[in-house]
Amino acid sequence: MSLRRGLAAGLCSCLIACEARASSGFALDHFRPADHGSEWFVLDSLDLRGHLRWAAGIVGDYAYRPLVVYDPDGAALGAVLKHQLFAHLGGSVVLWERLKLGISLPILLVNEGEPLVIGTTALDADSGPGVGDLRLTAETSLYGAYASPFSLALGTTAFLPTGRRAAFTSDGYPRAALELRVAGEAGSFAYAGSTGLLARAEREVAGTPIGTAWTFAAAVGLRLLERRLLVGPELWGSTVIAPSVSQGIFTKTATPFELAVGAHYLIEGLRFGLGIGPGFGRGLGTPAVRVLAAAEWSPQPEAPPALPPPPRDRDGDGVADGDDACPDVAGGVDTRGCPLPDGDGDGIVDASDACPAEPGAASPDPTRHGCPAPAAPAVPAAPADRDADRVPDADDACPDTAGAPNADAARNGCPLVKVTGDRIEILDRIEFELGSAKLEPESNAVLSAVLEVLSSHPEIRRVEVQGHTDSRGRRDANRELSRQRANAVVAWLVEHGVAAERLKANGFGADQPLTTDSTEEGRRTNRRVEFHILEVTNPDGAKSEHGGAP
Repeated sequence: MSLRRGLAAGLCSCLIACEARASSGFALDHFRPADHGSEWFVLDSLDLRGHLRWAAGIVGDYAYRPLVVYDPDGAALGAVLKHQLFAHLGGSVVLWERLKLGISLPILLVNEGEPLVIGTTALDADSGPGVGDLRLTAETSLYGAYASPFSLALGTTAFLPTGRRAAFTSDGYPRAALELRVAGEAGSFAYAGSTGLLARAEREVAGTPIGTAWTFAAAVGLRLLERRLLVGPELWGSTVIAPSVSQGIFTKTATPFELAVGAHYLIEGLRFGLGIGPGFGRGLGTPAVRVLAAAEWSPQPEAPPALPPPPRDRDGDGVADGDDACPDVAGGVDTRGCPLPDGDGDGIVDASDACPAEPGAASPDPTRHGCPAPAAPAVPAAPADRDADRVPDADDACPDTAGAPNADAARNGCPLVKVTGDRIEILDRIEFELGSAKLEPESNAVLSAVLEVLSSHPEIRRVEVQGHTDSRGRRDANRELSRQRANAVVAWLVEHGVAAERLKANGFGADQPLTTDSTEEGRRTNRRVEFHILEVTNPDGAKSEHGGAP
């Protein structure tokens, strides 16, 4: 038995050595880093925000025992490659918030192993340094937006044969891949995935198939520290589906896959990553352990700048305290914020007061200006108005809450805005020009009411402004229009003093209707802006989060 096993092992090793010499090796490394700007090592987070937004960096990739020779009984004879270290240099650019182009070149730094000598046959791999195959990528958005619950993109990759077959860094000919990619978020939870095909020429090395393969990858993680940190595992692999080696599909030797647990941290436009994990199966290029480290420059789109606060004016007379000679008493600009003499205290200066010793009221008649009004005839008692909003209780739909007159009896006397649970509910519409994100002037009243709520409720730390449309038109156009309208509302509030970090804009198009779109009234109802409270400060000072988008 031992003689038979030794002969078989020698034959297997000889076949591998001879085949390696004949073919001068192949592209061994299964790790292909995501384009710079992604928040994962292998998967893409589909961040296509901005135009002409660049990213660049380096990813260190160390594999331990990626190429091991086994005898027919599965016992390891030795590691042809025991230590392999790459530095992947690359960059990317986002165009028109829809397309990302990328380039990556693996630099081989270490390529060490154990030469196997069986009889007169030697099996070895050229050592580094050197380069691997140059990779060119393109990714285009198909649906959704970054950080939304679901987004979809199509990715293509071309590998140019710039590496060396003798160092196991190239097939010696071009390869190509096509992938369908997904990504999304729900609160602090993030995920990504991909599936596709990698086209390459078919061959077998010592019975192990190489050729066109189905590729797959998945990742899940948690966003922490105000989205600066992403932690979670990534899994990637492939299985050969080439017709001539179809017997290898989903077998140990034809299905290499790996797992890496990693963390990525973003600070001031710089992102750093660190990951480690094992390989599974006996596929060529599957390491026992892989260690990853990344550093990249990845500037984020800038938020709208916050407006500076208005100068302080304690007495509200339009003269800033720094220039007001009487900062606690309202005056005039011409008197440096101080009042003119007013002996009777009726607000009418003595120089124009026809009755300077008696408080009175302004009058267009100079002989009555500043004089008490003549006694008026008795008038009937005013109707009851408990909330003093000038809408009689009999007609007031909200008799205990001050509001405003409204032609709609169900809203007459009710406030335009109120805080209800996890929402800031508006009882009037925010109107835009047809098919546009430009606000109509009639929307200022309800926007001012929202501004007053945010100003008087500092415990509301963060609010999501949601835009919704009806279903007429293309879905992607509707989502873009709703996002622009939400951004217009955020811009109005920021311009009027709300801190930009308290607001987040999002557009859902026609995906979340309130009623049917089959009638004009239904479509008008579905065209709306909503305010969802994402985060509040509790009475004990602790933060709590609401659910955000439904």
